Amino acid sequence: MARAVALLRSVNVGGNRMTMAFLRELATAAGCREVETVLATGNVVMAEPDDLEHTRRTLAEALAEGFGPIDVVMRTHAELADAVARNPWAADVGTGTREGRFVHTMFLQSQPVAEAIASLARDDSDDLFAVSGREVFVAFADGSQGSRYQGSWFERHLQVVGTMRNHNTVEKLVAAST
Repeated sequence: MARAVALLRSVNVGGNRMTMAFLRELATAAGCREVETVLATGNVVMAEPDDLEHTRRTLAEALAEGFGPIDVVMRTHAELADAVARNPWAADVGTGTREGRFVHTMFLQSQPVAEAIASLARDDSDDLFAVSGREVFVAFADGSQGSRYQGSWFERHLQVVGTMRNHNTVEKLVAAST
C-alpha cells in the first residue's frame, strides 16, 4: 500500500509541545487513514491520500483549530526516497564520512523560483548546501547550532515555507512509509 508523510514544522522544539497521541487523533479526525507517528517531532505517516494538497490543507486547518497554526509539508514515500537519492551527502553518511545528524534535508512546500535560488549567498564556513527541486540539502561541519543555514534563513531567502529533518530521521521516515 502506498504511504505518505506529513512533516509538521517546529513541533516539540522551543515551547511548541504536542503529544504524538494527540497528533495521531487529530490527523485521524482530519480524515487521514492508517495514521502513525515517527519520533516526537511531528512526523505523521499515513495511507497515501488521493490528493496530497487537500490533505495538507485539511491537516493544517485541524491543527490550527486544535493546537494553533503549524505549517505542514507533505511527501509520498517515493518522493522521500527520491530526496535521499538526490542528497549529495547521503552517501557520506553511509560510509561514515559524515554523521547523519549533521546532514539535513529541508522539505519545502513548493519549488522556489530560480532567481531566489541564485541569490543564496554562501558564507566562509565549512557548512554546505544544495537546492534541488523542493528540497534543500545541508551538510553541517559541526552541527546546526550557530550556522547561518537554518531553516528560517532558507525560508526568508527562498520565500517558501519548509521544515528540516536530519538524515537519520529521513531514513526512518522512508522505512516507516514503505
